[in-house]
Amino acid sequence: DSIVALSSTYRNVQVDENWFELINNKATFPEKIVDFHDHSKNYFDSNEKEPFFIPSGLFPNPSYSQNLFYQKEWCGICVLVQYQTPFHEGYVHLLRILSIYIQLWINQRIDADIFRMNATYLAGIINKDTTELSQLTRKLLMLGWKANDEMILLNAQALSPNFHAHSYMCRVFSGHSPFIYAAAVDQSIILLCNTSQFAVNDLLGFLKPWFKKSSYYCGVSYPFKHISKIADANQQAEIALTYAKKAAGCINRIDDCAVYWMIDSMKEKCGDFSGHPILEVIENYDKTHHTNYYQTLFCFLRNERNHTATANELNIHRNTLFHRLERLQEYFHIDLDTPEERFYIQLSFYMKKINWNCTQ
Repeated sequence: DSIVALSSTYRNVQVDENWFELINNKATFPEKIVDFHDHSKNYFDSNEKEPFFIPSGLFPNPSYSQNLFYQKEWCGICVLVQYQTPFHEGYVHLLRILSIYIQLWINQRIDADIFRMNATYLAGIINKDTTELSQLTRKLLMLGWKANDEMILLNAQALSPNFHAHSYMCRVFSGHSPFIYAAAVDQSIILLCNTSQFAVNDLLGFLKPWFKKSSYYCGVSYPFKHISKIADANQQAEIALTYAKKAAGCINRIDDCAVYWMIDSMKEKCGDFSGHPILEVIENYDKTHHTNYYQTLFCFLRNERNHTATANELNIHRNTLFHRLERLQEYFHIDLDTPEERFYIQLSFYMKKINWNCTQ
C-alpha cells in the first residue's frame, strides 16, 4: 500500500516524472518501488533503525530517509528531501520524531485491517485448524461464492525476501474481483481464487503482469471444491513453487511438476535404485550401434503409444517408427502390451530425469 504526504514547500518544487506520478496519484506501481530499492542498495538498508543520508541522484535533491517497521518487518520509508539549504541536525531529529508517529499510525491501521482477518482465516485452515472453516465459508458466501464452486490456490513469493509488497498486492487482487481472496501468510501471498466465476486463463492473465512488475513468482494447486482442502492445495502450490523458475512473473502449476516431485520423493526413499534394468541395456546398445531405440521408446510411452504423435515428435516416417518398435521388442524382449511393464519402464525413464524434447 502507498501513502504519500508532502510538505507545502515541497509541493511546489520541480521534480522528475516519477515523482509527479507519485504526487498526483498518491501511489505508484510496485516495480517502481523495486526499482527504487535496486538503485539505492549502496545507501538503503531495510534493517537500519536510524535516519540515513542519501546523496542527490536517487531523489531530485540530497535527502535523509527513515525506515518504518511493522512487527520488526520493514513496511515503508519516510523521506526528508533537501530544498534550498543543507540539512542540520535539528531537521534530522525532527524526521526521527515524525517517523515514530507515522509508524504508530501505520501499525494501528494495519492491526485493524480486514486483510489481517483474511490472513488469520487462511493461516488457520492451512495449519489444519478447523475452527476457521465456518468463518471463511461465511465470508466467501458474502462475496458471492457458491457452495460447489471450483477453486484453485496460488502461493506467491517475492524474489527478494527482504523487500516485498504483500499488503499492496493483496489490496490490488482483492479489489479487482470478489472471486480473488488474498492474504499475506508468513512469507507468502496466498490467493484463493474461484475458477467457476473467474476463468483460469483470464485469472492468470490478470495476475502474471502484476507478478512480473512486482518481482514475484508463484505456484498453483490442482482445482478443488471445498475449503477444507485448502491445506492440501497449499502444499501442492508450495511444491509447484519449489520447482518453479525463480524469475519475475513465473507461474508454475502443480500439473507441470507433480511427476518430478513424486520421482524425487521416491529417489529419496530408494537411494541409488535406477529403475528398470532394460534401459541401461538399450542405452549401451545405442552407443555401440549408433541407433535411437532409447529415445524412441521414451517418446512412444510418453505419447501413450500414439504412433502419429511419436513419429511427428521424432521427425521420422511412421514406417520407420514401426520398424524401430519391432526391433525394440525383438532385441530386448519388452512386452509393451502389459500395462504394468509399460508403467515401470516409463517410471524408470522419469527416475533418470528425462526432461528433454525428443528429436531425431
